[in-house]
Amino acid sequence: MNELRLKADMHDENSPESRRALRYLTVFFVGGVVAVMDELERKAAQDARALEMVERQLRPQPDRSPPALAELTDALITASDPVRAQAFYRAGDQRRHNWSEAGSKPRRN
Repeated sequence: MNELRLKADMHDENSPESRRALRYLTVFFVGGVVAVMDELERKAAQDARALEMVERQLRPQPDRSPPALAELTDALITASDPVRAQAFYRAGDQRRHNWSEAGSKPRRN
């Protein structure tokens, strides 16, 4: 008899067991969403840092020094694949621009 009552209570959305299960699932779901959002924010910050360093390296300003090679390398290692690709293409554009200004391509050794 108690077994039947327990099964009936689990299907009743107002039962303490149902409310407890719903609360647990809600906390579990929200916790997972927060963890995913934290990871996305961390990755976005890493990507922004890498792009900023690439920009400082390729377009130096008088008031800012270019990043150290180790710092730039670390930033690119932690960056996402699309950001690394963007850095690669920006560097290629910079080389093409510099070579076209010089009038000829640099010699290869």
